[in-house]
Amino acid sequence: MNNETNHTPGSTPSGSGEGQVQQAIRHLEEAGHRLEHAEAEERQAAEEVRAAERELEQAEKDRCKDIYFYLDGEREVTDQRELTPNQIIVEYGHKDPATHYLIQIEGGREVNNYKDKGNTIIHMKDDTHYQMISIGPTPVSDGRPKTGVDVFVEGLNAMGYAPELLPGTTDRVYFDYVVPVGKYIGQTVKLGFIVPLDFPLGIPSGPHVSPSIHPVKPENGAHPLHGIHANRFTTDGTDWQYWSRPFSEWNQRKKTVEAYMGHILHLWETQ
Repeated sequence: MNNETNHTPGSTPSGSGEGQVQQAIRHLEEAGHRLEHAEAEERQAAEEVRAAERELEQAEKDRCKDIYFYLDGEREVTDQRELTPNQIIVEYGHKDPATHYLIQIEGGREVNNYKDKGNTIIHMKDDTHYQMISIGPTPVSDGRPKTGVDVFVEGLNAMGYAPELLPGTTDRVYFDYVVPVGKYIGQTVKLGFIVPLDFPLGIPSGPHVSPSIHPVKPENGAHPLHGIHANRFTTDGTDWQYWSRPFSEWNQRKKTVEAYMGHILHLWETQ
């Protein structure tokens, strides 16, 4: 008996050709998937290149862009992305960091204090406001204040305060003030100023404060307890006292309201 399988001449053994076809189809499908994956990776790589190019272009623009900031109320410009408080004091304020330190002001209030942090890196941003604060002695005087108002009010408004004229006067300005530093930090008082007619050439010789903080002690002596006078601001019997505190550095500083208010801040810091 012959057990050999007989095939029709010219035919392919059953299953062999069909398996090859299926295998070829699988290979084709796999190649198609790889091609799709490669095309997706190529599209992603192209998008990443475009994003990197945009980032580089923006970085170049930022690198070349000048930054405008304010020091004691005057606009300054720098092309530096980073500065230290001491650099700002020396290069823009023309003062000695040994006798001055820097604070940042926002909305009329201190938001950063760089005292004893003169080498801290500040990442410079447009429209940031800084003030230089003197750490020298604060003189006192028993001299009488002068009068004046318009530029002073404008500067206070720019700092975020809400000044008002004392009723019946044209030269007396007052506003609410939240003490930002020192012994009385967080306390709300009223500050009043009699502003000279020639401001900013002349300045108030000191603030009027309500309610009273210290006993009246008009004689010369050391701040904060001397040079304290009875109410010179109103005539209606309300509780005010006058602190005679002339700003001795005024002629060496930028003559702005921000610079003067830095002097006032220093008075509170040294209570």
